[in-house]
Amino acid sequence: MKVPDARERLAKILDVSGGLAYFAWGYLIQLITPQLVLAPKLRQVGRIPNIHSKHDVEDRLVFAKRALIRNLTFFLEPRFRLALYRVISRWARSPDLGFHESKIEIFRVIEQRPWFASKLIPSDGIAQTLSSYGFFSCSAALRVGGASSLNLNLMAVTQRFKLLLALDNDLRPAVRTDVSDTRRRGDKPFSAETVSFISRPSGMVPIRKSAERGRVLIVGPSRISSMPDTSEFSEVLVVITLNLDLETLRSRILRHGASVILSEGVASYIVNNGPQALDWIEVLRVSRHIYCGQSWVAQIEEFTGVQTSPHDGNLKHLWNYGYPNGLQRALSLTSSWNFIATIIGGNFYLSRKLYEQEWKEKEVKGAEAGVRKPDEFATCFGYAGHQPDPNFLMSKKLYLAGFIEGDSEVARILSLTLDEYLLELEDSIGVRRL
Repeated sequence: MKVPDARERLAKILDVSGGLAYFAWGYLIQLITPQLVLAPKLRQVGRIPNIHSKHDVEDRLVFAKRALIRNLTFFLEPRFRLALYRVISRWARSPDLGFHESKIEIFRVIEQRPWFASKLIPSDGIAQTLSSYGFFSCSAALRVGGASSLNLNLMAVTQRFKLLLALDNDLRPAVRTDVSDTRRRGDKPFSAETVSFISRPSGMVPIRKSAERGRVLIVGPSRISSMPDTSEFSEVLVVITLNLDLETLRSRILRHGASVILSEGVASYIVNNGPQALDWIEVLRVSRHIYCGQSWVAQIEEFTGVQTSPHDGNLKHLWNYGYPNGLQRALSLTSSWNFIATIIGGNFYLSRKLYEQEWKEKEVKGAEAGVRKPDEFATCFGYAGHQPDPNFLMSKKLYLAGFIEGDSEVARILSLTLDEYLLELEDSIGVRRL
């Protein structure tokens, strides 16, 4: 029996201590720094936030006010925060105020921000607030330089400690440099040291590693025009989110003998709803293997009877900017296998087809019941939590370093510059009215 070494024991201690302190630390940080949060309650832990709930414009502006004004650092830069809130509230309330005019005004306000505040105050919460209203390029401008790129969430701090524990002494400076470069909007490929780190087998995934680098097909949650020949791949991973049609999903898993990787939303829904999630459990039972977050593994395996493993890979130590989506978790997993990932059905947030399909079905089924039209704020709010700008850079670095291949749409998106990507993101959902 293997005896854990000091590094492994310390990593476990950091996991436990980070989890215990998470909620208390979160409330403290809300008081001090700008945070785009919904005042989480302990009884809601692990449950799916209902971002599609019926909020009017004034209710939504409470989120912005909480992030921009209701914290102690507001008093260090009151004019800047109030100016941002005024622009956002005008954009939210007035159908006559244009998106691009508002964006120009926000950039003007950012340029006049006090220098000491931009270096002292972590600005992720302000950036997420701007993203939640569709101003993604303004959000990126706030994350560049100084403390604006720091995340004071305790879990991210423990991740940084574990990154240092996982690295050999001679790798640490190079990997830290690559991560810092990404925070500064760099789009160069990873250094050889970082490639060595992220391709190092994690030892936790039950898969046979070939002598040569294999290929894994990752099937994303977006619409797919055609499937490639899956016999060319060592593994087929289907990313599962709550927006997918269950019959189509079941057929796809059976036809290709696929394994599945669960988004946190799906895993949370199954574990917290038990028998009410039987339709999801039946679909998962036809999969070859299930990958999900560490905290869900035992319960998902108990419900489905399918071997279940954590989807953590070495990328989890680097990918701590925002909340990773299912596709990013799949990339983290394949990097730990040292396999090349071929992605289909991945649009990196640049399309709303899934959501349009979901809303269209609901509107057809309940047209006479007064079903609401698509909620652009809910879409932007969800995207803001993933922080698409730094996560796009991380995906692009993996693409340039040779870890990612894809269909023509994936190749096109990951060939964009960050500014081009953010403009497309704004054109896709940002300019639409609330």
